[in-house]
Amino acid sequence: AALAMQQVPDVNGSWMDTFVRRYDQVDINLVMGASGSFVATPVLRDVTARGLSSIATEIASFEDTLFSESGASALTENSEKMAVGTFSIHNLGMYGVKSAAPIVLTPQACALSLGAIVQTVIPASGAAAGEQDWAVAP
Repeated sequence: AALAMQQVPDVNGSWMDTFVRRYDQVDINLVMGASGSFVATPVLRDVTARGLSSIATEIASFEDTLFSESGASALTENSEKMAVGTFSIHNLGMYGVKSAAPIVLTPQACALSLGAIVQTVIPASGAAAGEQDWAVAP
């Protein structure tokens, strides 16, 4: 998502009254659910300048904090981690949701929603006689 945002600068921006403010740095909010109806939106700062390992470590840290005994309050009390980024990612796949229209956090210009991966039978076009005329694809 971060690399795509660099390719389309208006996506990495904020809606203002009459224009879109573009940012050079990509900061992504992860929409994470916890027990009950609590939702946290911690921010990953400057993701284009970081490696995948660094990003994964920080996401694991968010999860550890969110599901620890101190729980959501420890994460929400850290204003640096709960700041608004330039883009949001909503992962609903773990709930079995196949697709969704994400809520765009103010003042962000865009958000991405991820759904479940399901195996689907897809008819194969142009299969010759005796060949398999379907395929299973995620």
